[in-house]
Amino acid sequence: MVSYAADSHTRYGTLVFMPRATYPKGEMLEIREWGPGRLLGQIPQAEQTYNVIGNMNEHQVLIGESTWGGREEFRDPDAILDYGSLIYICLQRAKTAREAIEIFTTLADEYGYASAGESISVADPNEVWFMDIIGKKPKYNKKGKNVNKGAVWVAIRIPDGYISAHANCARIATFPKNDPENCLYAKDVISHAKECGLYEGDGSDFSFADTYGPLDFSGMRSCEARVWSFFNRHGDEDMSKYIDFARGDNPKNRMPLYVKAKEKLSVKVRFCGDTKRTVSKVAICSGSGGGVLATAMEKGADVLITGDTKYHQMLDSENDINVIDAGHFGTEGIVTEIFAEILWSNRSLNHGKCRMIVVFDKAIHKFFRKLCGICDINIGRRTGSRRKNCRQTNHDKHCLNHYCEMCIFH
Repeated sequence: MVSYAADSHTRYGTLVFMPRATYPKGEMLEIREWGPGRLLGQIPQAEQTYNVIGNMNEHQVLIGESTWGGREEFRDPDAILDYGSLIYICLQRAKTAREAIEIFTTLADEYGYASAGESISVADPNEVWFMDIIGKKPKYNKKGKNVNKGAVWVAIRIPDGYISAHANCARIATFPKNDPENCLYAKDVISHAKECGLYEGDGSDFSFADTYGPLDFSGMRSCEARVWSFFNRHGDEDMSKYIDFARGDNPKNRMPLYVKAKEKLSVKVRFCGDTKRTVSKVAICSGSGGGVLATAMEKGADVLITGDTKYHQMLDSENDINVIDAGHFGTEGIVTEIFAEILWSNRSLNHGKCRMIVVFDKAIHKFFRKLCGICDINIGRRTGSRRKNCRQTNHDKHCLNHYCEMCIFH
């Protein structure tokens, strides 16, 4: 099981869908940087691609990530493949986690790695792997060609019954060199560090994280502390011995990459607080309710049920109130009929002053269908030129939102 949270305002509501397809031999795939949409180049398209929804494909290969940056000089300005593009290319082409790692790293070496340091989670029904990767430091010959194209990386399989996490910091330190069943790595991951003057040993004590993504106070206190909290809550190991590391005081006292799980985890709502706390008053906020935590406590609520809160909001309030984070979809869907009633009772709507509503996703479209059932509103879908007619801010032809619909009534 792998969870992935991209806490970015540019990705809220994004659900990638790439249908299974076949392509003629010689077809080229245009590569645009994930997020900014900047054109990076082209690579040959695979003749067969698999169905992808979100961050998982039809073979249950799943990939997630977190960015840690690393050394600034390890950036290739001429590279073609960024980490986001590689994630979805791998999902379209890989049947197993190991195959995804091979495709990811092989393509990065062939076409150049166009991103900063990343931690990548890769899983299939049988295995979960953790990979740290960063581009090689560019080195140019007399013709101006970069002879250090590609990336250095290490991937470690997480043992069954264990849990791991990454939160915007490189996490793989030392690693086994002769255990291909459980550890894979770039053949030049150590020699490249020596070439760059970052390491001088025989390799036995080589640490990927300390070499390519060295920690600072912020990395420990803001990033690794989140991993510590997860291990402390769900791991079977005494994490108090790493508290000085999580506080940013002792960078040498690194936490392990993984710890044994206290119990089997499952996909469920997030909870923070005291399970023994007596509950007599409940506050409910549909959608994102982190901003009303203080109000809920002022009103004497013992628990807040909401759809989204930030990590530190939950942690800071756990001694005063329980928080149940049930997700946006689960908490928003149940209030659509209530909002439909409110809109219907609104005089401007009732008197026909509202002429057009632009709908950008399926959840909102479902909401207006509920409203339609109450007040007889006609809802029509524009096809063919949906993207051209979209009025969403910063929306262009490269947008992945395929649900742009025009709802017109009265």
